[in-house]
Amino acid sequence: MTTQSEAFQSIAEFVGPKGDRWVLDESLKTMAEELVERYSEDLEHVKLGHVVFVRAIGVSSTTWLGKIKYLGNAPDPLVARYVLATLGSMGMLDLTQLRGLEADLMDIRYVVMINDTALRAKAGVSESAEMLRATLERITLYHELTHIKPAMDGLVPHDTQDFKRVLYRFGVYWSSGIINQTDPVDLAAAENAASRFAEQLNKGGATFEVAVHQGIPSGTMPSGVPPQE
Repeated sequence: MTTQSEAFQSIAEFVGPKGDRWVLDESLKTMAEELVERYSEDLEHVKLGHVVFVRAIGVSSTTWLGKIKYLGNAPDPLVARYVLATLGSMGMLDLTQLRGLEADLMDIRYVVMINDTALRAKAGVSESAEMLRATLERITLYHELTHIKPAMDGLVPHDTQDFKRVLYRFGVYWSSGIINQTDPVDLAAAENAASRFAEQLNKGGATFEVAVHQGIPSGTMPSGVPPQE
């Protein structure tokens, strides 16, 4: 007999025309819950019940690590309603049982996407590759969640302040896998890194992905310092 979990997994994946896989990933939601709790000062407004998390596997582009889309504008909210209405018309779902629940069930406002292929490419193949991949995934997810507006009604654009949060929360060597967890962040180094990011932003060449790939704001790994677990 098929379990509820197995049934969910059977419909939780979309395969693109080039074999790329887009998978609903509850582990990302669990990670997001931990981030919202730990960094409540930045993320306490994020209501994760309105967010869907997707892991992209085998995509051809490695120029992006994460993306977030806002689905609150018409006609996006009608898609979920169409699916439920279709199931009801086919007799596969008793819509009367959803009364009082349908508003929350269908109120999906954001889709957060994590590019698993790009993260693994950035992490490389060293002994610490998986640790670095997991670290970058966590910071990428944090970064995407900070784009959610306080009223959950749109997206906050990329800017210098947005990137400063990453520096202050995780330190200036985050893209090398060294995460500041207990000691105060070196504010002078963070300000210097943010200034370099601002310079690139003014030139039109600064994005979160550029920071990761080229180390524009995050510096280079100090010699003799291993990534923190």
